[in-house]
Amino acid sequence: QGAQLTLRSVECSVLSVKGTVSTLNTQHSTLLGPAALWRLDQEWFRAVHEGSRREWLDPVMWVITSTGRGHVQGVVLLLVGLFSKRARPYAVACFWAAALSGLVRLGIMRWADRMRPSNFAFAEPFESVYGTSSFPSGHTTTSFAIAFTLFFLTRTTRPWVGWVTLGWAGLVAFSRVYVGVHFPPDVLAAAALGMLAATVLELRRRRTA
Repeated sequence: QGAQLTLRSVECSVLSVKGTVSTLNTQHSTLLGPAALWRLDQEWFRAVHEGSRREWLDPVMWVITSTGRGHVQGVVLLLVGLFSKRARPYAVACFWAAALSGLVRLGIMRWADRMRPSNFAFAEPFESVYGTSSFPSGHTTTSFAIAFTLFFLTRTTRPWVGWVTLGWAGLVAFSRVYVGVHFPPDVLAAAALGMLAATVLELRRRRTA
């Protein structure tokens, strides 16, 4: 009888440990699991898209976000390359960085297949862009690719140019969340991708210089 009581005591202890582990796993999953991250995504998005909205700021953000469009950037770089011989090498370098980052972004976007926040019922997007092409942000990717390219090329001659363009790229990133078409992680990943593309081309330029 004493042995049976001991066995039962051991079994109860094992069950208690299992219950504690199960509870810890559940808590960990709740804190760091996909559902929690998804909720955090939505909270960040709402904080910017709804919390930062101001009537006077709407047109400003619309103009800023429009400068991140690929065709707008392409036209600007083309005009700079055509009419400024001195700035032509910079325009060409920026074009290749934007093109490289943009192509990589397309591949990642198709693989990620991430829903845009504009699909939410509470969202008020400035653009009629829906579907599952949210990650990463195309506007932000090419903007940071251009900005980091100029940062690298002008860091010893006109460093202010790089800082100004990085500030512009940051505003483009913010505007993409503000206008309701991207989550904050979409633009953070896009900024990293743009920086990576510009860095790869800068390293290649140094090796061939």
